[in-house]
Amino acid sequence: MKKFNYSFFLNTKLGSVCFLFGLLFLLLVSCNTSPDPEQLETAVPEPTIPVEATNQNSNELSAENTQVLPDIQSVTIQKFGFSQTEDQIGYGVIFFNPNKVYFVNGVLFSVTLFDANNNLLQVYGEQLDFIAPEEEAGVGGTIELEAGQTVHRIEVKIDGQVETSLLAPLLIRYYTLPQNISFDEETYTVNTDGFVVNAFPDNSNEAEIKGRNNIRVTAIALDTAGNIVGGGDEIIPQTVRNGTVSPASVSIPIISSQPPETIEIYSNQGHKGGLCAVILGRNNDSASALCPLTTHTGG
Repeated sequence: MKKFNYSFFLNTKLGSVCFLFGLLFLLLVSCNTSPDPEQLETAVPEPTIPVEATNQNSNELSAENTQVLPDIQSVTIQKFGFSQTEDQIGYGVIFFNPNKVYFVNGVLFSVTLFDANNNLLQVYGEQLDFIAPEEEAGVGGTIELEAGQTVHRIEVKIDGQVETSLLAPLLIRYYTLPQNISFDEETYTVNTDGFVVNAFPDNSNEAEIKGRNNIRVTAIALDTAGNIVGGGDEIIPQTVRNGTVSPASVSIPIISSQPPETIEIYSNQGHKGGLCAVILGRNNDSASALCPLTTHTGG
């Protein structure tokens, strides 16, 4: 009996020890086992801070309905060039507006002239009136030199941009087609036929007609390789009524040391003071201008 009791006690003790070791083993296994992802989702506690859904119809701006405008980029110079005949140079500058959405109104730039010894001869201020997004636009012209001056090279630098806008400004532009441009090699004159578009509103009353004159058209001369070899500009002599499209012809004297292979025509609103607003009487019995009427033949 004692032998049985001792054996029972021993077996019971061994069984208890084995049970404890088995329990410990199960605990260790359960701690090292990755939980089921579905159980993890259900185990996340509910938020204690109330969360409101975004009202898609509200007036508040969100990341989805807000258009982020790009940074404004500066207009760049694509190329420039010149040539000299006697006491004048003809030059041309091509600009590019890299902005995808911004119009630039008023690009101020300077043309600096140097001789062969790198001495400064002259600094000439100019302006590109308007350039649309991702558009190329040019300015051509002439510069008068002092007696005995010979220009060896020029530098062109942009000095500033007057205004940048998402909307196109009111402007006047001259449109022509390549077949309507001819070049007279004897006089070095570009003759063009085209149209002037005056986008200013026609707010005339019964007693007067409002229009614009002093409309400048510039030309850039290029050689066979596409290098700029001269330029010139001229003023369209007629007054164009606001809000109208008017046929217009202009002859532009070109300063170039060689006959150009191609000529590019660009329009600028004005020169050295801009456009003149002109008021004409309904019966053409009177005329007045809001700035002095001038003619311009280059420089």
